[in-house]
Amino acid sequence: MLKLYYISDRSLTPGTSPDGPIVEAIRAGVDMVQIREKDLSARASLETTRAVVAEAAPRRVETYVNSRFDIALAGGASGAHLPADGLPARDVRARGGPGFRIGVSTHGMEEALEAERQGADFITFGPVFETPSKRRYGAPSGIAALAGVLDAVRVPVFALGGITIDNVADIAGLPVAGIGMISAIALAPDRAQRVAEIRAEVRRVRGGEE
Repeated sequence: MLKLYYISDRSLTPGTSPDGPIVEAIRAGVDMVQIREKDLSARASLETTRAVVAEAAPRRVETYVNSRFDIALAGGASGAHLPADGLPARDVRARGGPGFRIGVSTHGMEEALEAERQGADFITFGPVFETPSKRRYGAPSGIAALAGVLDAVRVPVFALGGITIDNVADIAGLPVAGIGMISAIALAPDRAQRVAEIRAEVRRVRGGEE
């Protein structure tokens, strides 16, 4: 099953609480969420994590905290999502204990291979397409680079960056484990409808399977 991974950025929805858009994405039907609000204090991050976990756990939605594995642990999250240049997954694994899952952001082949060597449970790879939030990483990697990473690593790979309802079919045809989305869900007028549309497009491309 291809999973939908919502990554938060409340700057896209001014006036909302840190947990508000994430809770709405959970209710809309995503499979995983990442709390990625880098401007929050440690206390606010922990409060947000606990609020998100309370909503996600009954629905069996996985919850991840960006970078701060200590807050992920204290807040009862499923795990942490580490930047490519952050703490090695192996070190976080030693502190997280059994069942604590680790995702790692990657932007090229070497980073993907290194994340696998370090013991990541899954990686995100991108940006696949043009997106303002990832311009600091340079030009989009493109479908060919994503396909190369999928051939090279064994850990689950989530495509990320500029993926919308209009181009998700290009991703769904590849053996990705999931799709990471920010604005495609956050800015949708009806988030539940958008999630349903994405799933329908995936089923269309995959012959009825998600």
